[in-house]
Amino acid sequence: MEIKKTMQDIFDKGLELSKKTYDKARKFGETGIAQVEIIALQHKMEKQTGKLGALAYKHLSKETTALKKDTKGVPALLKEIKNIKQKIKKLKRNET
Repeated sequence: MEIKKTMQDIFDKGLELSKKTYDKARKFGETGIAQVEIIALQHKMEKQTGKLGALAYKHLSKETTALKKDTKGVPALLKEIKNIKQKIKKLKRNET
């Protein structure tokens, strides 16, 4: 009977360790995916910021009026950049 109890204890400990290992691996995988998503969003934001800069340059080199937040094309780019920042912030918050 003692052998049976010892074997059961070993099996239970192995099962518990297996569950802990699985949970850690799953969390590590989720963190890796979140990091990839954050990097992709950062690249997208850089691209949109570049478009905003190009739009500003084009406007300032051709127009005599000042560039404003409501200048054609600017609101959409600003909104998209803001949305991307919020997504990144949310992913970073969920990552911890």
